Amino acid sequence: MRIIKIVFAIFFLILLTAIVIFAVGFWNFQKEAVFSAGKIYDNANLAANALKNLETKKARSSLQIIQTELNNWFERLEFWGKIVPLIKSIPENIKYLRDITTTSIRLTEQLEDLKNRGAQLILQQKGEELIKILKDIQKEISIITKTASNEKLYAAGNFITALISWLDDPQPQHIVILFQNSSEMRPGGGFIGSYAHLTLIKGGLSNLEVNDIYDTDGQLTVKVIPPEQLQTITTDWGARDANWFLDFPTSANKVTKFLEASHIYQDRNINFSGVIAINDTVIRDLLNILGPIEDINSENFLAEVQKDVETKTNKGILKKITPIIFDRLNQLENDADKKAIINLIGDKIINKDIMIYLDNPVMESFIKTLNVGGEWFEIPNNFTGDYLAVTNANIAGGKTDAFINQKIILNSEIKSNGAIENYLIIERENNGNQRSEKWYNTINQNFIQIFTPKNTKLELIYGNDEKKIKPPIDYKKSGHIIDPDLSAKTDKNIFGAWFNTPAGESKKMEIQYSRAGLNLSHDNTPYQFIFDKQSGVNGYLEINIKTPAGFIWKESGKNIFEYKSDNIPAKLIIQLTLITLISK
Repeated sequence: MRIIKIVFAIFFLILLTAIVIFAVGFWNFQKEAVFSAGKIYDNANLAANALKNLETKKARSSLQIIQTELNNWFERLEFWGKIVPLIKSIPENIKYLRDITTTSIRLTEQLEDLKNRGAQLILQQKGEELIKILKDIQKEISIITKTASNEKLYAAGNFITALISWLDDPQPQHIVILFQNSSEMRPGGGFIGSYAHLTLIKGGLSNLEVNDIYDTDGQLTVKVIPPEQLQTITTDWGARDANWFLDFPTSANKVTKFLEASHIYQDRNINFSGVIAINDTVIRDLLNILGPIEDINSENFLAEVQKDVETKTNKGILKKITPIIFDRLNQLENDADKKAIINLIGDKIINKDIMIYLDNPVMESFIKTLNVGGEWFEIPNNFTGDYLAVTNANIAGGKTDAFINQKIILNSEIKSNGAIENYLIIERENNGNQRSEKWYNTINQNFIQIFTPKNTKLELIYGNDEKKIKPPIDYKKSGHIIDPDLSAKTDKNIFGAWFNTPAGESKKMEIQYSRAGLNLSHDNTPYQFIFDKQSGVNGYLEINIKTPAGFIWKESGKNIFEYKSDNIPAKLIIQLTLITLISK
């Protein structure tokens, strides 16, 4: 009996030891799993952020760390799954994640290849290689979306599919690059003095032409009544002034229609399927990376182009340097320069100095989701917040916008009944007197437009200038047609006024407006403020939004939310929440 007790005690001790070992092992397993999960989560965020910034190598590095962690855990989880029923299904989930990660790594490799060689493949007429890369990307995205549903990834897949079809079309694709002069503003960007016409065949660049916009407008087959304000300088509307709309897709579409109506393109049955607008600062900064072209460099480019236009020297600077810039981009081999070019383009897109429009519903929709299309914010019917955009149109004001400093200050107050009262101050300083050239040292004649939500009521405008405009000709007798887009209904109210600033002077305009706004019967009321920036216009923006009595902003803990910046994004979106002082 005693022997049995000893054997039982030993057996119990062994069992207890095994349980302790198992418990300690499982506890360590759990502890390691928690650490590993955190590591995977952190690297997933790093990969996502890297991809947003087109840093494909960084994204791949983070994904490879995730892959290593998942591989390490797969076999261990299979072992523990046999012992602990609760985790039986985990190995299969790990395999699923591992497969997605492996596919994602392949995707980043293809994206890296596209980033490094995509532009040069187009310039070297190697469109078939470009299309192959895109098809490989399409394949990997398709694999991921089959196993992991993601709306944005699905949209990207549709975009790639449409892009492949567009590039692979045997018919030529015609793209227009608009050179916008930010020294002479229009609502959609700078004045269009020149443009480049690119022809793509099967994804490769087959032809590049740079033209003066006046040559094309001089052969228009239609007569269109220009916007009233432009009637002070022209009797006909044309492509040169067609970027009259803050919403770039509308401006881009309008420009292409005028181009296509010119004998230059109408006689050849050419239709444009894409528009890229670039501001003059883009070329200036490209020259800083690519180096000077003859006597034109990054420091004197803007001044020389302006001198070329105003003195009618017919040097055709843009016509001369654009093909050389394309050639240098084609010959670029230095990785640092390639990276600098990609970063420059990314920054210019964010700053709205580059805008893209494609005449394809699927591709254009994806461009809008990326906020690179220059489209304005469409105000929904149930919008709880406020919206503002300010555009300038330099009309017979020389090239003075090159020396204009602009400040926009909005003081907004939400009343107890939910109404929103706004007091807007716009200050403009004309420093053109610092230059001797007459196109700089003159009065900035500016037609300014204020865009607000639809039901806004204008109560006061002070500091503006009066100008009476008489049509230069009898448009009815002359057979000019009315463009429907000029009177089209939108989701916004637009207040327009002349606001002229002489050289060496500063002026201030004040606008007061209000509208019924919010339902304040519930706590945690969302409030969204949107500011759409005008392409080519930089300056100071200040937003002060005051809550009604008894409320504060959840985000700041105060009754006033303040935003100040000298570097305004293309589309400023401020998400706020109204809470009562009691809930705080």
